[in-house]
Amino acid sequence: MIFDKDGNISIITQEKVSIVELVTKLQVIYYRFKN
Repeated sequence: MIFDKDGNISIITQEKVSIVELVTKLQVIYYRFKN
């Protein structure tokens, strides 16, 4: 992951997501695996 000057994160797919969106996605994955 690479942080650019706009504070976005460039994922391997070059899709840019905000920090909030990234955290939300990680939480969804975490809860999905937890249960």
